[in-house]
Amino acid sequence: METLETESFIETVHKSGLVNLTIRDNATFEVNEMLAAKKFSTGFHPNKKIYLLVVFEGNFNTTKEARELLADPIYSSHQAAIAVVTKNIGVKLLTQMYLKVNKPKVPIKVFKNSIEAKKWLEFAMLQLEL
Repeated sequence: METLETESFIETVHKSGLVNLTIRDNATFEVNEMLAAKKFSTGFHPNKKIYLLVVFEGNFNTTKEARELLADPIYSSHQAAIAVVTKNIGVKLLTQMYLKVNKPKVPIKVFKNSIEAKKWLEFAMLQLEL
């Protein structure tokens, strides 16, 4: 297990292909940070899809360019599935709106807790293996 910490996030990469990405409260997520997170996770799992568990600690901001990059099929080609965990109703609504507007190619689902999110990701991992 390897970890990368920045002002905006903490990313932990597991041998299984699971990647935990915790977005810090009041962080602004920009393109350069998305690229750093991708480089870090793909460095441990080259040519392998990752399963991303994104946990929001509270509020966050993101740039338009970062949202567009996240939906880009080339950028997200290393991702198999993304589970988003938030208790913040505003973040949940923004995520759902993002899914409808940007229509990312990777399956993304929003959860209230990490337990359900991890179960969903584990199921997705099993499906890919079949």
